[in-house]
Amino acid sequence: NFHNSIGFEPPHITTSLVRHAFELTSSTRSFMEEDGGRQPSDYSKYPGKMDHTTCVSIKVGNILKNPYASFYECITNDIALSEFEQFLQKEEEEQRILLKKIS
Repeated sequence: NFHNSIGFEPPHITTSLVRHAFELTSSTRSFMEEDGGRQPSDYSKYPGKMDHTTCVSIKVGNILKNPYASFYECITNDIALSEFEQFLQKEEEEQRILLKKIS
């Protein structure tokens, strides 16, 4: 069945869309990290919006099987752990910057 095949479930679609946004904005993020300035107005060369990314996908209808056997497996899979590690690193960096500013 096309709709139930791997890759067409909400977690896979969400991951794919966020990954696409991440890859699409690579040149913009590199420019902003290296030059420390605002995003250039040439959106063909520097695409994307840099303030945040939010993506939610839901499946409407009968759900026959969750892709994860348990909630624990859902939050401890490689993708979730990698995203959480990146979040923690960003938070730690922001904390260091804040502490420098108030010191």
